Amino acid sequence: MTKWISVKDRLPEKRGDVLISDDIGLAVAHFNSGNFYIEGSKWNKFITHWMPLPLPPEDTDDKV
Repeated sequence: MTKWISVKDRLPEKRGDVLISDDIGLAVAHFNSGNFYIEGSKWNKFITHWMPLPLPPEDTDDKV
């Protein structure tokens, strides 16, 4: 599992979706040009940490 990275330490190296944490909770944000965006709005002010999105589960033969 990837560990949380403080925005004070570094930002993502490339654009894409990341998991973010702030004083309210967790969200998925899009990172581009040094900014985090949620639903098209810049959301940098309260973000404290980020991490790459986890990989999706591997496909198994378990069907519901």
